[in-house]
Amino acid sequence: MKNIAENIKKEIEILKGAGYYELLLHTLGTETLDELKNVKVIPELSRLQITDEFKICLLDYDKEVRMTPLQKTLYIFYLRHPEGVEFKMLSAYYDELLAIYKVLSNREDAEKQKESIRRLVDVTDNAINEKCSRIKEAFLKVADDFIARNYYIVLDRHEYRGEGNKKNSIYVELLKKIMLPRDLIIYPKEISDIEVLVPEERKKVIKEELEEIREQYRALNRLFFDKSYPKGALIEKYTAFINLNPKYYAAYRDRAILYTHIGKYREAVADNQLLITHNERVWSDAIINKAEALFFLKDYDEALKVANHYFAICEKPTAECFRIRAEIFRKLKMSDEYKADMRESKRLRKE
Repeated sequence: MKNIAENIKKEIEILKGAGYYELLLHTLGTETLDELKNVKVIPELSRLQITDEFKICLLDYDKEVRMTPLQKTLYIFYLRHPEGVEFKMLSAYYDELLAIYKVLSNREDAEKQKESIRRLVDVTDNAINEKCSRIKEAFLKVADDFIARNYYIVLDRHEYRGEGNKKNSIYVELLKKIMLPRDLIIYPKEISDIEVLVPEERKKVIKEELEEIREQYRALNRLFFDKSYPKGALIEKYTAFINLNPKYYAAYRDRAILYTHIGKYREAVADNQLLITHNERVWSDAIINKAEALFFLKDYDEALKVANHYFAICEKPTAECFRIRAEIFRKLKMSDEYKADMRESKRLRKE
């Protein structure tokens, strides 16, 4: 149904763009338009109940939303925090998350429970994004997105002004929250009895620690764009930073580029592969950078395989990406493909 709706939307835009409004009205028909006027734009939302067996049910739709215990833990946590919580602040709520998880996963031993929550609150681990995606999918299985978006975890961008000597600075919080009105939620006693934490002091410490690490990275990044600074010496600085902050992935991206610049292509491949393994969609540029490093290693077949994978998952490849793949095609004597990619590269550069 969603695909059909998307296709209809595209066709309507084509008719509107060409100025065929009368034809559009004739096609839709007055009867359909009259029916659409009576459709409620704001849906009737169902109550959400967490049962005594910890099933998540949409009572008024008579639907169960199936999730794993860890997904339920994250979901219930966000239900209990309507104000929203940034992913990077989740570690401040470790005790609350663990308390919820203990109730939901009583068959798992204590150490496994703690390790699962440690992974969940580690923002450098992709586990948190995977859980959010699975939660969204679980709701989309029982309702369309128009309704489901009220239930799953969404991003709420919040801007605020600094205080004191930073009052001219604008800060951004990428809050994650659930929009469902809280009067529609029914909890079992075991969940209601768990304390809702407001760990402001702990959050303040986390912010200060993150800001200190970010400032160290920014200092490195300024040197990265200083063409006069020796690249070998800069790689050593990046390596020292990575050793102290092994999950600060942007540093691996920069170091991979530096490795390519000085001809250490195997090291560049390794750093790019680490980024891809962590989260290939977030670090999609690492895929084309890996292809480039493989090109310089003269492993053209593997370079093409990696480059094609990049084009398969990237919505808007840049001119440079087309150029890199074109060079691979040239080495493989694939003349037509080389010409096509070079044309596209030139077109994008001109734009």
